[in-house]
Amino acid sequence: MKRVINIIQMSVAIACLGFVFSACEDYLDRPSASNLTERDIYVNFNSFQGFIEELHGCIVSPSECGAWNNYSFADENMGPRPYPFETGNWWDASGYFSGSLNPRSQEGRDKRIWELAWYALAKANIALEKIDEPGLFAGSQYEHDLIKGQALFFRGWFYFEICRFWGGMPYITWALEPVDDFGDPKYQRLSFKETALKMAEDFRAAADLLPNHWEDVNAMVPDHPPGKDNNRQRVNKFHALGYLGKALLYAASPMMNEEATGSNTFDAALCARAADAFGELLALNQNTQKYRLATMAEYMNVFYRFSNTRNGLDETIMSPTLY
Repeated sequence: MKRVINIIQMSVAIACLGFVFSACEDYLDRPSASNLTERDIYVNFNSFQGFIEELHGCIVSPSECGAWNNYSFADENMGPRPYPFETGNWWDASGYFSGSLNPRSQEGRDKRIWELAWYALAKANIALEKIDEPGLFAGSQYEHDLIKGQALFFRGWFYFEICRFWGGMPYITWALEPVDDFGDPKYQRLSFKETALKMAEDFRAAADLLPNHWEDVNAMVPDHPPGKDNNRQRVNKFHALGYLGKALLYAASPMMNEEATGSNTFDAALCARAADAFGELLALNQNTQKYRLATMAEYMNVFYRFSNTRNGLDETIMSPTLY
């Protein structure tokens, strides 16, 4: 009996080993992220666009992410206890933030403006570096411009998000390296106005590259037509022109102008540039008729009302992210 049991045990062990080796072989036959090369990721529009898509997941709606009121704790406010950022420790989220800060998550409390914006800026700068790296991207010029336009827009937009809460920042336009010295003068914090002017450069460049609408892209990139259900959420020329004007208006405000120049007045030249950007947007819409004001009969549908339909109708250019 003992010999029979030993034979059974040996048979089971051999079967298990066979399963393990078979599973290992199957696993080794599958590509893993660690085996991906830069050429795998950045060689064509399909794969490169997948890299860009995550930037949309980094967009945060402050009213939905929870604990949003912490962003209003400026110099004239104090919470019931000191928060890390009140003592200059901007990265410590203990005590007032929770969640995994996951750009792919659909949970509001996993979304935080400061952390996800810097994550997105890092990705945008990598994209801008790789799209123009010689011998790497093998797509058409049209596809190249689509990728570059999105990366430029998101770099400007995520700086806009950071700066409207925390003021001017160093405007980083390169992919960071572990050996970078953050004491270098190139990391010096700028005024809001200086930072906004750099945002404006990115928005202007993005507007020159992005399509009017992503429906136009379906005909130009037949191998990878973007899903039509998501086309409204994808950034286009209207997004770039709108935020170009908005960044310039913020920079032109008396408060921002006083910080930069000492004069508590509007910067007339920047106001004029903002008006030109908005004028370009309106003229473009006259030709395309993509956006329009809602009628009074439709007006309540502009707002989100706990339905499965997105709010805004054709009146909204950039919709909030819904969780």
